[in-house]
Amino acid sequence: MSVILSNTRIRHLEDLGASKVSTVMLYFLIANMGLQMDLTMIDDFPIYFAIGFIWLTIHALVVIIAGLLMKAPVAYMAMASQCCIGGAASSPVVAMAFHRSLAPVAIMFSVFGYAWATYMAWICAEMMRITAH
Repeated sequence: MSVILSNTRIRHLEDLGASKVSTVMLYFLIANMGLQMDLTMIDDFPIYFAIGFIWLTIHALVVIIAGLLMKAPVAYMAMASQCCIGGAASSPVVAMAFHRSLAPVAIMFSVFGYAWATYMAWICAEMMRITAH
């Protein structure tokens, strides 16, 4: 839908400051998501937080090693990590910290990641279903 609308007169909304308004709205969305977190749940389920910590450590190592092997700039590593972990809501914020033009790329990579992860989750579920029989 965005690609189609970018070929119409709607694309001129950028001249009126649409990006600034959308950036502020994005910050409010991220803050709202953060406000819904309940830190008291750590006491109830500490194993899940330990698993999350281990998972994020592995993720960070993979991103850093892959970035170093490809000689990628730190900006790309940070953006790739946030696309995988934070998704389309927070990856543009990280991308814009490095350069404004990277925000649309971050959103596209995040949405591609959502689609890919959904497909992979379906495959894993099917494999578990087959194994359970």
